[in-house]
Amino acid sequence: MTTVSVASSRKSAANCRVLVVEDDVICREVLLFMLDQLGYYAEVARDGLEAVSTTRSQLFDVILMDVQMPRMNGMEATQLIRAELDLADQPTIIAMSADTTPRCQQNCLLAGMDGHIGKPVRIEDLDTALGFVFQRHGKPEVRHPCSQDGPPADAAVAAAVYDAHVLESLLLDLGGDGAMGADLIEWFILDCGKRLTAIVAAGHAADPEALAFQAHAIRSASATIGLLALSEVAGEIESAAKAAPAEVDVAWAASLLAAECHRATKALNANLPADVEEQDAKPGIEHLW
Repeated sequence: MTTVSVASSRKSAANCRVLVVEDDVICREVLLFMLDQLGYYAEVARDGLEAVSTTRSQLFDVILMDVQMPRMNGMEATQLIRAELDLADQPTIIAMSADTTPRCQQNCLLAGMDGHIGKPVRIEDLDTALGFVFQRHGKPEVRHPCSQDGPPADAAVAAAVYDAHVLESLLLDLGGDGAMGADLIEWFILDCGKRLTAIVAAGHAADPEALAFQAHAIRSASATIGLLALSEVAGEIESAAKAAPAEVDVAWAASLLAAECHRATKALNANLPADVEEQDAKPGIEHLW
């Protein structure tokens, strides 16, 4: 799978050095995608041993540390990093684990970690956790990779979710008008709401074939009307579920796809004409997960 966080030129755009420590390839790519959307460039380590080795040659502001990994788990890696680095060079280490019990969170803190994010990681939680890093430690504000005079970070992220120019170009090709565009948006919202039920069911049943089918259906439709982020996520999930279904954490992938569908439909709703009534079938994943 191609890493979605690219461009070494983005390293200077976000004045924050992030290390992602994650052994699962799908989770790792998803985290890189999320960080890229938020304007962060990240290095990767595939287990605790690699993380310790990497921090011996490079300094990082933030380490996103998976807890359960082969060879060396996240808690052991954190203890070694804390022991080896000088106080001035210590990074903020945020644990990532599907175990969100108070006991696990306490153990992470005792191991030297600064915080905890539950898995599957949601981009909103990741953004909040990284924001707290700068509020607490007074480090430079991280900006989305755009010029100082460009749009604010929220606008840049929103553009990545929904590019209205794609739909406008389609309408020009079809000779359609704003009413046709509104119809297409409404159709997608309603269809996506139905598919969310199937996505959730696939996640609960750990059924990669069903998940791949739904991701395939969403991929093309979302790209057609300008939901570029959703299309990319759906395409990656479809490819992974087809190529190596045994290696895919289906519940995690389904949660990611559902979350991206939710972001996409929120962006579409914001672009509907004011006189279009909300539909009961509009998806809301907060009721599903």
